[in-house]
Amino acid sequence: GERSANAGLDSALHSSTQTRLLMRSGVAVHHSALNRFIDFTKSSVQAGCQRGFSLFTWGLAVGTACSETALHEGTQR
Repeated sequence: GERSANAGLDSALHSSTQTRLLMRSGVAVHHSALNRFIDFTKSSVQAGCQRGFSLFTWGLAVGTACSETALHEGTQR
């Protein structure tokens, strides 16, 4: 009687400890996946901003070159 009660208590404690560990590791895995997603999103946004800025800069350079060419042709006529 007493031995089986202790064994039942031991197995109950063991399974609840395992459940807590599983839950903790599940939360940790979820947390690291979320962090990876956030890092990926940040780097994508930064890359997009840099691309957008370089396109903007390129557009300004082309626009400036075109207007300078037009001014130059206008003064030659």
